[in-house]
Amino acid sequence: MKKYKLEIHENPEHYEHASEKHINKFIYNKMMIHKLMEASIENIDELFNDIELKDKDELEEEFDIKFTMRSYEALKKETCKPNSQAITDNILKRIDRYPE
Repeated sequence: MKKYKLEIHENPEHYEHASEKHINKFIYNKMMIHKLMEASIENIDELFNDIELKDKDELEEEFDIKFTMRSYEALKKETCKPNSQAITDNILKRIDRYPE
């Protein structure tokens, strides 16, 4: 009979630092995640003014981060409704900000 070896692995989803509003759960572009993490943005709420995405200049000033228009548009595409600054409904529901 073969001997079996038990291996225990931790699920990274259950780490204490992995909150429900962590940017990894909302943004899938790896380069964008890396850029936001370098600027110490981990909570998706930090990118929004109520239910709209902060504008490019406001994000650059607040977090000392440089966005090209292309990278800002990529962020907007992943978090906002088409042709708008308004956050998509599915994100608003997941962060408990959906207007009733």
